Amino acid sequence: MTVLKLYASFRASFAELADATDELHGEAIRAEADPLVYLWFEDLASVLNARMGISDFEAQISRVLTFIDGHWGAGSAEVRACIDTSFVENLFWQVPPHRAEPTWRIMPPRLQNLYIDFHGKPPNLP
Repeated sequence: MTVLKLYASFRASFAELADATDELHGEAIRAEADPLVYLWFEDLASVLNARMGISDFEAQISRVLTFIDGHWGAGSAEVRACIDTSFVENLFWQVPPHRAEPTWRIMPPRLQNLYIDFHGKPPNLP
């Protein structure tokens, strides 16, 4: 699998989040621009950060994290690098501890480990 296929698969599975990320990203990115796809996954993390702590969104965040974790586990080195550096490293950025905690609690351990490997610790939690 390539990052572009991961991107297309995510869009098909989570259309509303993809649209919100497109809005944040400022343009509707399509498969012809590889480097922009990596930036799109950074923006996806920003969209999730903005919605963390909203109780009716927790189930969707859980599905997104499970989706990403599954693709990391089955993905190529390119997909793993994108998930690690573009998505996981940008999660929890400037998210208050009380909003970060529910998402951290449901985050798959592999993604938690990627986060800790980069940041040296979990996000700030209450």
